[in-house]
Amino acid sequence: MVRLIGATVVAGAFVTHQLRILPPLSDLILAAMAMPAIILTGSILELVAPVRFKRVRSTLLGLASLMLSMCWTIYLADQRLLDTLDPVHENVVTRLNVRIKTMSQQKDLAQIFQAEVLDPVQQGIPKHIQVIWRAASENILPGQAWRAAMVLRRPHGSMNPSGFDYEGLMFQRNIRAIGQVRGHPKLISDDESMTFTMHVDRIRHHLRSLMQAALKDARYGPVLIALAIGDQDGVQQSDWDVFNRTGITHLVSISGSHVTMIGACGGVVALWLFKRLRFRSRYFCESLPAKPVAAAVAMLVAFLYCLLAGWGVPARRTFLMLAVTAFVVVARLPFSPSRVLSAAAALVVMMDPWSVLSPGFWLSFFAVGILFSIASMPASSYAQSHIRQWLRGLKDASRLQWLITLAMFPILAFLFQQISLSSIFANAIAIPVMTFVVTPLALLTALIAPLPGLHLLAQGCAWLGHEALLWMMIPVNWMATAKWAVLDINAFPVFALLVALTGMCWSMQVPGIASRWAGWFLMLPALAWQPQRPIQGGWTMRVFDVGQGAAVLISTARHHVLYDTGKKSGSSDSTMRVLLPAFRAMGVKKIDWLVVSHSDLDHAGGLNSLLMNFPIRNLVYSSGVEKHFPDHVHSILAGEIKKQLCDSRSSWTLDGVVFSILNGPAEDAASADSGEFTIKRNQTSNARSCILKLEGLHHRALLPGDIGIGQESKLMENADIAADVVLIPHHGSKTSSSDKFVALSGARHAIAQVGHLNRFRHPDPMVVQRWQRNGTQVWRTDHHGSVLIESTEAGLEARSLRYLNGRYWHHPIHLSQTLQ
Repeated sequence: MVRLIGATVVAGAFVTHQLRILPPLSDLILAAMAMPAIILTGSILELVAPVRFKRVRSTLLGLASLMLSMCWTIYLADQRLLDTLDPVHENVVTRLNVRIKTMSQQKDLAQIFQAEVLDPVQQGIPKHIQVIWRAASENILPGQAWRAAMVLRRPHGSMNPSGFDYEGLMFQRNIRAIGQVRGHPKLISDDESMTFTMHVDRIRHHLRSLMQAALKDARYGPVLIALAIGDQDGVQQSDWDVFNRTGITHLVSISGSHVTMIGACGGVVALWLFKRLRFRSRYFCESLPAKPVAAAVAMLVAFLYCLLAGWGVPARRTFLMLAVTAFVVVARLPFSPSRVLSAAAALVVMMDPWSVLSPGFWLSFFAVGILFSIASMPASSYAQSHIRQWLRGLKDASRLQWLITLAMFPILAFLFQQISLSSIFANAIAIPVMTFVVTPLALLTALIAPLPGLHLLAQGCAWLGHEALLWMMIPVNWMATAKWAVLDINAFPVFALLVALTGMCWSMQVPGIASRWAGWFLMLPALAWQPQRPIQGGWTMRVFDVGQGAAVLISTARHHVLYDTGKKSGSSDSTMRVLLPAFRAMGVKKIDWLVVSHSDLDHAGGLNSLLMNFPIRNLVYSSGVEKHFPDHVHSILAGEIKKQLCDSRSSWTLDGVVFSILNGPAEDAASADSGEFTIKRNQTSNARSCILKLEGLHHRALLPGDIGIGQESKLMENADIAADVVLIPHHGSKTSSSDKFVALSGARHAIAQVGHLNRFRHPDPMVVQRWQRNGTQVWRTDHHGSVLIESTEAGLEARSLRYLNGRYWHHPIHLSQTLQ
């Protein structure tokens, strides 16, 4: 019964989060109110005719818990949807009084924190916001109240294949607007009306400051801080890449093993002390059993540590699982791992229905379930020799890690399209070092640092912990750079995941079942899954949602052409954020032709990352792009990639699709007076854009870069620009897309790659109307997300990823577009 209720509670929340529009809560409440009567009727029928109505009551009870879970999730979601930013207040300066709720995080010279808007709240202003305060010199603490001028925006994220749902994350955190601070905020009050969580976050803030002082800018100092107080924002992205490639991310974050270890230490100490405490001649344990007291202390210690860690999903899951286990032990109930997992999952979801959106939720429960399954297998007998016992323990530990890696393959491949082959070896090194050396020393540093006069001891603990981590990372970094470290998996459908999970469960049966090994073969459909490709002469065009930038992938039957690489902002770029994850999911193993239209960072911003991390066969680029290449990229271009400038016309054919560069030669004295469309050496980078046209058996497409009206006129004089699909020039700027260009192209679909509320106000409304008057369907990546165009013999089909994958928390404007 517990297993049924736990499964249906999780399923109810998960199903609700797949909806594009939430149903009326009143309808579900009426249905849920009728469930007790239905369950009672089913119970009576089961008593009257137990054979005929077997398990009717259980089925109805599961249906009732499913509906109640959906009702609860919809009710909470409705409350958050009501707390939204009115478009009237978006992107304008608004003066607000806010109270800081969480620790501030340092990112790109800005302090970022969550805050609540203090009363009186203006109509149309949400209560819960995230604040970005650039160049803040003040000491920002949780619980402080500030008056500030802010520019508010609704959370907006890009929508790409296998991309990160930023809007979903903000909704999960109950962040309903993002405010950029303007001017100089004024501190109103401090230490007034602080909630319990604000007090906890202020303690965490002070501990972080003390640990930073003890670590003194150590290379892996942020990792030790993350282990002690759960603050992971200081860890460098390059370190996260190493942890992910080697499969040790679970050791860097505060996971179930850390919470269990801390709670167990507290319980053991409490048990040892309680057995020895006495009043006069009578021991306390004679009146009160020691185990319940030790269990209560263990739970208290685990709860305090979870609070210190930020009360994340892994911490909540572990604490609730420990709480259920402690209750079972104290109440002397029969212990069932599956019931403990089910009860903990149900409690986690009821506390936070959006936890099922986190991959960590599924990974944590799945991993613990695997451990329980392996632990239930018959243990082998140990030899009497200590050396043999040690060897047998090492063998069993290696077997355990191997089984966990294999068993986690389906869900890891489904969620991330990657499997870490080096995780077995990396975890063999990292688990003992992180569990028994680094984590205890990090916690000891956090405990000692606040004590007066012990700063030298805190520095010593921090140094020892950091040195152990530094030496551990030497082999881990080597494994992360190995070519065999990671296996990329194409994105596969849900039914392949279910088949793989069935095979995994069958293969994890107790030894003795002859066909147990055959379960591993059921993983082959997921491992060998291949996405559908165009036929000869057909093509697909994936226009990525990279904000105010450009990146387009054209795929034929066996080849891929990439036009532009997106933008670069700060320390990140579109290649690392968007392109590489999408390529992994789409099964793209190499780029046969890369065309970089011009040198602006919104088009060539991801070029260096792409050259360093992905195989490229041919590179076509305009004059000026080469100035962005560092020395190590020059060596790659010289040895492995064929390159050419797009200052002369050229063409190539891939699988029956002809790709043509429509630019003319660079203008010199001999060709200055010719009528040909030429590129002048002193032209702006936009005017030098490489113009790419593709012609398949059925349809054509034109990608003109950022050319303006002058270049459009020259192009129309010397080339056929008729196309079924056009990437709108210069993101829809008013200096492009002339009436003649729009009319001659005759496009059925025109796509503007633009950023949400971009400062250039692209696309210009007059340009959009110009295309629409010509009978063209206009697509915008800020509204529709990534757009997929498919050219087949049956016709030309366009699809919006945001429309297909839209959820109820996405902007209503994104889902209300008229699509053709």
